[in-house]
Amino acid sequence: MRSPCINIKGCRFSNQISEAYSTGYGITTADAGFRILNYCNSAVVPCPEDSIKQCTFTNLYAGINSNNSIYSTNSLYVNDALFTNNSYGIKLNAVDNATIINSIFNIGVNKRDETLCSLEGKSASGVGIELTGCTGFAIEENTFTTNQGDYGRYLTGISIAETEA
Repeated sequence: MRSPCINIKGCRFSNQISEAYSTGYGITTADAGFRILNYCNSAVVPCPEDSIKQCTFTNLYAGINSNNSIYSTNSLYVNDALFTNNSYGIKLNAVDNATIINSIFNIGVNKRDETLCSLEGKSASGVGIELTGCTGFAIEENTFTTNQGDYGRYLTGISIAETEA
């Protein structure tokens, strides 16, 4: 059964605890459909640029974490969001037909997974968008950057695994 699509407009999700860097989730879902959209803080049409409130995700383990069961037909739509200094900007598992467009990903270091990986002689990667077992997705006109001090670290713009797309 398909759940109604939830609109999330102009919200700010931020971890402001310095000792808990790269922890927490902005949005985490299971078998849910939702859209991340801007909000206009004005009655003027078209909306004046200084009145547009963008959804932002800052200093989190994952800005968006969404998992679907094999029976779910729910998806997500992200347009013009800002992801700053997260270990994962968007992390999807078995979410088909996702649309992620016009967003900015300033990829952070993945400190949470770094300890576990170092025990195995590996390094953790900060990731802008990670899709596992997803099909039918559209990822278009996004920007991927990093902080100046993070050069030489393992950072990945888009990671796609276990898909037929």
